Amino acid sequence: MSLSTILRGRGKRREYWLGFVVLLALLVVARLLPHPVVRLLVNLSGLVFWMVLAVRRLRDIGWPAWLSLAPIALMALAVLLAVLPLVTDAWVTLTVSVLLMISGWVWAVFVIAIGLWKPKRRPAGEDKAEVFA
Repeated sequence: MSLSTILRGRGKRREYWLGFVVLLALLVVARLLPHPVVRLLVNLSGLVFWMVLAVRRLRDIGWPAWLSLAPIALMALAVLLAVLPLVTDAWVTLTVSVLLMISGWVWAVFVIAIGLWKPKRRPAGEDKAEVFA
């Protein structure tokens, strides 16, 4: 099976949840690795795996594929705010902490929602979906 076929396909609920369990196992293994560069590479491969998994599932439920970036963008914003040299004020620290917590909850709700959402019926004669339709 080629990469093109994988990216153009649709992901059913069972495939999504099994893939998600594999992703969680991959992230647990990454936490146990002693070398930071190897850990980073495993985490980045997990991110790519998440993107493929989410895009296929989003396509199956009829949502736009770019929504798979939404939780990642929110977490990136939270991390960016956490590492920027802002005023060392208690309110800033609290705001960043709350934003990180909210982004984690948004990601969790997103993962569960696309996993439980019913698939969209395919129009007659449709055999392949567009990559970013």
